[in-house]
Order: sequence, then structure tokens, then C-alpha cells
Amino acid sequence: MPPGTRMVGKKELLAAPIIRTFMRKLNFLVVDRQDLPKGLEDTHHIEAALKQGDSILIFPEGTFSYATGLRPFRLGAFKIAVESQIPVCPVALNGTRFVLRESEYLMWPNKITVTICPPIMPQGREWEDIIALRQAVRGEIAAYCGEPSLDFIAAQTVAPKYKVKH
Repeated sequence: MPPGTRMVGKKELLAAPIIRTFMRKLNFLVVDRQDLPKGLEDTHHIEAALKQGDSILIFPEGTFSYATGLRPFRLGAFKIAVESQIPVCPVALNGTRFVLRESEYLMWPNKITVTICPPIMPQGREWEDIIALRQAVRGEIAAYCGEPSLDFIAAQTVAPKYKVKH
């Protein structure tokens, strides 16, 4: 990545010692997705980094999964872009799920294709503009990621399974 690029990662990643070390060394911006007030404060840190001229790298799916498919995007990055009137540059990754396979901890060699699409400028400052920007960026990434576009994720695949007592 070019100098001045900062990555955003979820707070939960700090629980892994090796990942935490890399995140701190690379000056990651952390987002707390569980605590709304803290998450809003984290958003202000991202906005401040943009105002300082940093580029921000965000993975809008908000998670990593072994299952194939482009998941729905979270709105945070697009809200910041619309409010700041900063363009979003979609970057599509193709082949990454074959590098780290299900139930395995070692990476496998595989060809990964990175497609950098033209930047997309927000068209306004309203809620509808946030949604439109998210859809435009997702459409670009979907065209090059090589995976099916998933419009929703069933609750049972996200929520932990537990038995209900009667």
C-alpha cells in the first residue's frame, strides 16, 4: 500500500496476539462494532485521518468467512464518504478464499487477482446517497471478485446455535 494508507479492523482482532502486534505496528484504526458510542467515536478517528490526508482501507463486508459469496456491505465507510464528500475506490480481490481454506490454519499458494476500479464520488449528502454509493461500490466489486453476490445472510449462519428450554 502507498504511504499514508491506514487500514480499519474490528476490535475483536486485537484479541489475537500476532494480529494485534501487526495492527499496532501498521497503525490500524480499530472499530468497536458492539458498543455504539465507542463505534461512533471510532468513526471520528477515521474522519480525522481522512482530513489529515490519509487514505483509508476498509473491508466493507466486516468479516472474513470461508464460505463463497460476496456478503452485504456495512454502511459505515459509505456514510463517512458521503458526509466527507470523499470518493471511494473499489478494490476487488479474487482467489483469496483458496489461500486460507476452511478448517485449516496454514495458507496455500494460489493466484490472487486484485482489480482496482475507478473511484466513485458520492452524489449528495442524504441517506439515499449513502445507500446508492454502497450499491455502486458493491456492484463494481461483484463484477470482479469471482464470487456470487449474496443479498442476505440467514440468521442461523451468523447467530450461535443454542437449545431453547421449554
